[in-house]
Amino acid sequence: MTLCTSRSTQRLSILLAVIALAVVPTHLPATESSAHILIGPNASAMEQYAARELQRYLYQVSGAFLAIETAKPDGKLSGWVFLLGTRESNPLIAKLAEEGQVDISGSDPGPRGYLLKKVGQASRLPSPTETLVIAGSDAVGCLYGVYGLLEDYYGIGFYLGGDVLPDKKTPLKLPDVDERKKPAVAIRGFLPWTNFPQSATSYSWQDWKFILDQMAKMRMNFLHIHNYNGEAGHNEMFHNVTHDGITPRVWMATARSGHAWGGRPGWDPNQYRFGASDLFDDYDFGADCARHNENLSNEQAFRKGVSEFQKVIAYAHTRGVKIGLGLDIDLLPPELKEKKIKADDPQLVSTRVGQVITDYPDLDYLLCFQSESIFEDKARYKVWHDVFDSFYKAIKERAPHIRLAVAGWGINAEDVASLPPDVICAPISKYSAGCENGAIYGTREYWGCPWLERDGGSSEYYYPYNLHLWETIQAWKSRAPNLKGFYCLTWRLTDAIDPKMSYMAKVAWSDAGKYASSEQVYREYAKRNYGPAAARAITKIINQNEPFASDWGECMATPPFAEPGATAGYLLNIATFSVHPK
Repeated sequence: MTLCTSRSTQRLSILLAVIALAVVPTHLPATESSAHILIGPNASAMEQYAARELQRYLYQVSGAFLAIETAKPDGKLSGWVFLLGTRESNPLIAKLAEEGQVDISGSDPGPRGYLLKKVGQASRLPSPTETLVIAGSDAVGCLYGVYGLLEDYYGIGFYLGGDVLPDKKTPLKLPDVDERKKPAVAIRGFLPWTNFPQSATSYSWQDWKFILDQMAKMRMNFLHIHNYNGEAGHNEMFHNVTHDGITPRVWMATARSGHAWGGRPGWDPNQYRFGASDLFDDYDFGADCARHNENLSNEQAFRKGVSEFQKVIAYAHTRGVKIGLGLDIDLLPPELKEKKIKADDPQLVSTRVGQVITDYPDLDYLLCFQSESIFEDKARYKVWHDVFDSFYKAIKERAPHIRLAVAGWGINAEDVASLPPDVICAPISKYSAGCENGAIYGTREYWGCPWLERDGGSSEYYYPYNLHLWETIQAWKSRAPNLKGFYCLTWRLTDAIDPKMSYMAKVAWSDAGKYASSEQVYREYAKRNYGPAAARAITKIINQNEPFASDWGECMATPPFAEPGATAGYLLNIATFSVHPK
């Protein structure tokens, strides 16, 4: 039988073959003997993930696709080997440790620490091999060791905006390395404040996963989400309570809803002008849990928020990231305030605690905020302390694995001194790029939290945000011994925030003095993101904006968009626009 094909079919077949060759990994030998990645027979899910990450990034920078294999004590090794795992999970790492070629244990370097070491032919290994050991004190340390190796020795940049790879592939080599690292503080991360659309208010599930993946690559391990519970009527979606038959409405701002604060109007994205509507495939834009809730009951809308946060906690733990939930414990949603219900009502407090520990049994930290509007109101401080005492007792009895912290917009040392000694002091700084060094809180565990940008007071929407990186650097350099956490508040995660966040991630892993100035931070960022040739010019542009371009970009201040009564004398105000339908 003769099979006839048309010329167009032949062309299509050739095209498909070319595409197939392009997308299938090319298995290139790393050396004359093929390289391997060896994990232990007891490798945890995180160690297996670390091996896959090492495999894919080495392929991207070198073109060499390394097989992942399971190490056996009596197996034969040849060529180059990336030996990955912990002393407990990988028998070959245990053998090297017994020989004294590597020094690794659960306590040394310590939690989340790792060792990178190139070793030669090991006498007790079954056959000669040149090996690069990536050993963690624990599984998270193993994952961090992979990312530390890739960033420090293979030229990959990890940022919240994405990965930056070298311009060209180079032949795979095993670097000469012998280092041990552990973070200078246990908690390293950020708080993406939820009330503006450029923040966690609008994260999709894909956004959450991407951010958590990047955090792991940057060796950050703490994500703090603050949930408003009544400030100016704002009741967000991850915490709520049903009391006396009342379930308050939860929500987060979307494009269609607008924002309750200041009367910011909503707008259907399909009505955006100048072709901007083509960027949206829905009648609304915002967080997955916040959209399409118009026809849901209050309880149904709240369950959507709970479901999303449950997934965030579970996924974060697969990447070594701990989750903290911040609540304004002295405030209540409008529906409860209208009924004259008090925040310190014992039954209400018990129900609030019950919601947290029932819906989030794997939550790591609960941060009890002194609300922003409390200021020096002594009566409100007393209410807050009464509520906190009830929260503390209930958490200790019902969910002792959840660590409690006190937070707020700066906290007086006197307010903290009366709290139980195991309560962490973790305030966001008082609208500053710096933070307390911790000494005023004595020996209590303290987490510093500078701001990387401000939510008001500047009309510069790219550079900078009225806050200077050098203040954050000084805060780190002056830290007291009780500073055990260093995280930051921001809304955006990319643009001008990208190099600042890179500093927050790296400083706890770096030698003292490496990032002594904002110029050093920006130079490293510019070199990796713009190339050595442009780095000098880019560094100067970025760094000079720190002290000189942090105020109004016009002759007078631009008011918030659509602010009533602010319609004259400004270069831009949406309230003055006249928008006509298509």
